[in-house]
Amino acid sequence: VDSDLLAAARSLYGQGEGIACILGTGANSCIAKDGSIDQAMPSLGFLLGDEGSGADLGRSLIRAYYLNQLPSSLTVKFEETYPDAFYNLKQNLYSDQFPARYLASFVPFLSQNDQDEWVIKTVKERFDLFCKNTLKQYDNFGISNVGVVGSVAFVFKNIWEEILCEYKFNAEKIIQRPIEALVSYHLNSK
Repeated sequence: VDSDLLAAARSLYGQGEGIACILGTGANSCIAKDGSIDQAMPSLGFLLGDEGSGADLGRSLIRAYYLNQLPSSLTVKFEETYPDAFYNLKQNLYSDQFPARYLASFVPFLSQNDQDEWVIKTVKERFDLFCKNTLKQYDNFGISNVGVVGSVAFVFKNIWEEILCEYKFNAEKIIQRPIEALVSYHLNSK
């Protein structure tokens, strides 16, 4: 048993090379090379980092809701989906044993409203920060191929690919659930 980042690297690149990313509940990245992690950025977790992750997107949604920054149509949908939201969200967040997972639980709401301008703008901003704060750190390595595992990148595939293109990265693979590719890697590595 090893790290989820190594699993992502192997499922995306096997014995090849590229930048492997995780965009699920959390976010992380590394340079994958020959079935190993060659170079990795430190993961700062959902409190200090994880830009573009499910926890980050959930935090952005809840924050905008409390600060009355959501468009009224989205606020109505949010309150219909979470009827006691105003009074319960903060309490649930701070009492939950896994707060990052709780924050990420709001991604389905965002994906159900993926045509809303606020949702598109917010996801773009958060993916942009992930590229700026994480992927751009790999510029000196001369690798432009980027693969990603995780539901967040999978659900917002078009936005992810658009932001990568703006940063001159090649969007190689997006795998929602990497277990099959990881099993294949291990079966073929014997």
